[in-house]
Amino acid sequence: MKLSGREKIILAVCGVLLGVYVLVWGIILPAHDRAEELDARIESARRRLQNVKAVVGREGALDSVYQVIASHIKVAASDGEETSQMVDSLEFAANAAGVHIVNIQPRPSRDKGFYKVHSVEVVWEGQWSAFIKFIYLAQAAPCYFGIDDMNAEKYSDISASLRGSLVVNQIRLTKR
Repeated sequence: MKLSGREKIILAVCGVLLGVYVLVWGIILPAHDRAEELDARIESARRRLQNVKAVVGREGALDSVYQVIASHIKVAASDGEETSQMVDSLEFAANAAGVHIVNIQPRPSRDKGFYKVHSVEVVWEGQWSAFIKFIYLAQAAPCYFGIDDMNAEKYSDISASLRGSLVVNQIRLTKR
């Protein structure tokens, strides 16, 4: 089949248009999208590096904060001494809050690998507001005690006194 000059020109134009289409949609635009994606990843990595650089720049301040926190949770004494310090702190907090401690029963410490959990069971009596203050004082500085288990019940029908118990724990890092 023989093509005329006009048909050859139309065929050449269609071939050029098809080539341009394949070039733009098959090569240029995907390459452009990949380049934008790489630019976004580079920008994200640059922002992360700036954040890390800012943290590294505050190393001295962060280290001093770490030292303060670590001093509160590092083991400085034997299990008996740690429990005794917990009991003293709980008695001080109870006196400050106006809660009467009926009984304090130490529990065995649990070794969790790189830290130990020291626990004490406390039976208390007092008003609800005084108990809330006691909990606040036990969980605030310098004690930082955690509460594992807690219950409270009305002590008598006549008064507004409550009686309850709670298990207080403290985590200490072990020396390694």
